[in-house]
Amino acid sequence: MTPAPRSAAPHEGEPDLITIVCLSFNTRDYIARCFDSLMAQQTDYRLQIVVHDDASSDGSQDVIRAYADRFPDIFTPVLQPANRWSQGFCPLQACAPHIRGAFVAICEVDDYWTESDKLQQQVEYLVGSGRNFVGTQCQSITPNESLGPAFPKADGAGPVTIIPGSHIFAMRKYIHTSTFAMRRSLFDKWAAAFTRQVVSADLTILLTACLVDDGLAMQNRVTSRYRIHEGGAWTGSTRAQRYARYAITWQIILESLGAELPPRYLRQARSNLAYFEILSKEGRPEVLTELAKRGPMPVIQVGWNMLARRLLGN
Repeated sequence: MTPAPRSAAPHEGEPDLITIVCLSFNTRDYIARCFDSLMAQQTDYRLQIVVHDDASSDGSQDVIRAYADRFPDIFTPVLQPANRWSQGFCPLQACAPHIRGAFVAICEVDDYWTESDKLQQQVEYLVGSGRNFVGTQCQSITPNESLGPAFPKADGAGPVTIIPGSHIFAMRKYIHTSTFAMRRSLFDKWAAAFTRQVVSADLTILLTACLVDDGLAMQNRVTSRYRIHEGGAWTGSTRAQRYARYAITWQIILESLGAELPPRYLRQARSNLAYFEILSKEGRPEVLTELAKRGPMPVIQVGWNMLARRLLGN
């Protein structure tokens, strides 16, 4: 392959290096599938794989060590002796000091990539377009290997969809974490803004990207599988718990990004916080009364919305 042009300055990370951040917690059975898909990437760039494990009890750290021993120049293990999430820390934040690349991708270890040119195509797009973020489409996969439809839906037949920032803030469209690729400067901006633990780090990254790019770029191709399983933190939670998590997330978003948000985004963020605070009280009579006062909201009203389906547990 012809070497890709380099555009990153040295202080923005090593210009010929892509860092892949992986998060692990009690997902031993999925680690090899994930790591092998990362190692299969055909790219002109060198790879660094930073793996954070939050004190798994199922032997996940043994698998991670085995890969790190086999590929010491690629893997950077961050293995916690005690669970940091329960202490209020964000695993993704713990990875930040170890990132060396000028570009950053993310793949939790229970997900995996399906296309060997995923990173090459994404970084070439970032360099050529001058944008800071690009995602792709994704498919869910169930324990019986059944695949869901590609999401989000592409707009038109071209190679790239530009999703308006207003759609991201209104939670009408959602780009899955396993498809993220970004410049190091964007990841650092996120890490500096969100110093507190956030339940939905993926959403906060997307919102931060909306502040530096005019709409979020998504390549219209499926490059990853998002695994649905009972061990997942999201799958195992109740609907009210999910609403409560998003209420907390939007509160932190307002505290962390509020000063930078344009008025239209600020209004939407406040509206989202109010709705999720109401919905977290699921089962209480006052919920329906309050929702009737406020009227419909896209994330609740639009049934085809991927994020709505996640929230409703479908």
